[in-house]
Amino acid sequence: MAIGHRQRLRDRFMNKETEALTDQTLLELLLTYAIPQRDVCPLAERLIYEFGSLQAVLDAEPKRLVKQTGIKEYTIVLIKLVDFIARKYSIGGETEPEEKPNQVFQPSLDEMPYPAPVPSSRVADANRSTYSRPTSRRGTMLFSKSMLKEAIEVLPYLPKTGDINEIRDYLRKNLPYNSEQTRNNRASDIIRRMFPNGNADNALRNFARMFPDRQVLRDICFYRFCQAEPLMQEVFQDLILPAMSSGELKRKTISAYLKERYPDAGVINDCSQAIVSAMVAGGLAKSTRETITFTYRDIQLPSFAFILHSEFPEPGIYDLNEVENGLSFRMMLWRPDRVLPSIYELRNRGILPKISEIDSIRQFSTRLSLEQLVRIMADEEVF
Repeated sequence: MAIGHRQRLRDRFMNKETEALTDQTLLELLLTYAIPQRDVCPLAERLIYEFGSLQAVLDAEPKRLVKQTGIKEYTIVLIKLVDFIARKYSIGGETEPEEKPNQVFQPSLDEMPYPAPVPSSRVADANRSTYSRPTSRRGTMLFSKSMLKEAIEVLPYLPKTGDINEIRDYLRKNLPYNSEQTRNNRASDIIRRMFPNGNADNALRNFARMFPDRQVLRDICFYRFCQAEPLMQEVFQDLILPAMSSGELKRKTISAYLKERYPDAGVINDCSQAIVSAMVAGGLAKSTRETITFTYRDIQLPSFAFILHSEFPEPGIYDLNEVENGLSFRMMLWRPDRVLPSIYELRNRGILPKISEIDSIRQFSTRLSLEQLVRIMADEEVF
């Protein structure tokens, strides 16, 4: 690799140019510090192709990295050093605990099942998380493209396979971009958000084939997008939900919010646009050049059932309050007065076995996994 090219990589990164902040370009710059005498662009491209994203490369166990042609000890040490520092000094998120001696590295995204099991209990503990969250993003949590509209359009036509690599290849071939690198990056964006734990689960793929070009599909795609992008949850908590009474928000308010949190970031405008684009693609908002408008929406029962069983993936007994006041449900901007009736309707249709409201104890039971729910939707036409 020419010295001039390496210097340009460094300069573009220091200037926070958008094209210098893609997963592949960041990895390419990192590799230049471990591999001084070789063009590392092909290696960076191959690693992103193999693992799916920069985060997945950083997360990967050394035993997986060493199997990659061109990766030696110095490179692995540098990658894991960056990974360790990112974990220890996470910016814009909770600091992760230090690795204990002899503790193995966490599995990469493409090794983790979806959804991870949640401990079952007779009565849900109000303080525990009710959903197996995707691995948290590190750094500022900013993102420059939503890709939600494209994801919604392509999901019903994905190949009928759970092999994430086959799906990634399909996206690379069919996304409407001229640049191969752009198609690769955008395919990784869609996979990370729609299949956040690296498993192309049957539930989403079958649901998408059942409801193409329908609001219920937009609902669940927006839900998964928000679970994969923690910044969306914070924007809703701090900006969108407090503005529900007025039903509108200036787009510059989102930009100012991001700028205050990340004053040195170079993709504020892109991220602000991506947040708005996601809300519009998800059917939650309308947008002009200056303003976004939104209001509470009627609940779509199929998507409500899908999200309910995503939040509570194990059969058990849960607190109704976790649905009525849970952020994941509030972010959908569903009418609050329709949440409880929708739960009762799911019971009436045989999806939920029991609801109990006795004095201060308000509970509901689930009996299905997410995949079983979608299978019943298809086989029994309950919706």
